[in-house]
Amino acid sequence: MSELKNLISQQREKVLSDLYAKFQSVAFLGKHYTLADSDYCDNNNRFPDAGISGSNRTLEQLIPENWEEKEKEKIKKQIASRSVLEKRDHWDTVTSKYMNSFQCGFHYLDEHSFKYYLSAFINLYVANPVSTNEFSQRFFNWFLNPHVESDRWFNSLDPSQIKVVTDFLIYTVMLNSDDSFVATAALEDEWLNYDGYGKSILEKYLEEKMINDFIEK
Repeated sequence: MSELKNLISQQREKVLSDLYAKFQSVAFLGKHYTLADSDYCDNNNRFPDAGISGSNRTLEQLIPENWEEKEKEKIKKQIASRSVLEKRDHWDTVTSKYMNSFQCGFHYLDEHSFKYYLSAFINLYVANPVSTNEFSQRFFNWFLNPHVESDRWFNSLDPSQIKVVTDFLIYTVMLNSDDSFVATAALEDEWLNYDGYGKSILEKYLEEKMINDFIEK
């Protein structure tokens, strides 16, 4: 059992270490859209910097009432200035509450924003999987299980970033949780195909788990 626990612990630390090292190029959003901007687009078929001309709706009708005031103010500033705000918050400051509140915006992200929120999701999940329960299935199924509509996101990842995601999915499998099944499917369908990376550590884990399960019986 101790060997299995050590393997899982080492995988967790590797994911976090490599995440900070390999995703520093997208540490900040800058002038790229936030999830809130994208959620706004989902509701209104336009990003806030497009203004409200021709929408046939008032400003109050365009912004959902249940949004927090600080997010409403950010949207209003972009509508008024018809420009995208500069964002300087690191992805490790993104909260599970924020990602859950604006999860409909996932589908409208550009490549930079995708990698920013991918980093945030991995960081949150590794720290506490339960905190992501409200949106993790959407993230695993839509973003980490490749399909035609998401090709542009995956093509934007460099080789070192692909390895980080692969290691993260392997770690998710190791947790033996509700997300392990979809993580396994994603690995088999796509991520393990990249130069065979990750197969040896996954095989080692499965071997140790089989031994552990046998001993417990």
